[in-house]
Amino acid sequence: MTTEDHDQKVVNVAIRILDYFRLHPAAKDTLEGIANWWLGENKEIVEEALQILIREGVVEEHHKIYQFIQISNNINDSDVLSQILHHLKIKNGY
Repeated sequence: MTTEDHDQKVVNVAIRILDYFRLHPAAKDTLEGIANWWLGENKEIVEEALQILIREGVVEEHHKIYQFIQISNNINDSDVLSQILHHLKIKNGY
């Protein structure tokens, strides 16, 4: 796999994680759970994808549990996640 293919795979997985959180905003799980149960993906790729989402400010990790960060009580979190998902897709040529 080329570096470009690898990077594209990581972004694809980040988008899938974000979409899962959009559908299940209260979801939380370990890296292993997200990789194995949510996505059926390679753990290292999922970890890189989660780091992207942490940098974007929508996911946090606490005691090895990853979860969606509640944006605001006044904003529909699903709408915010949809906007970020759209941004990631456009940013990465989807």
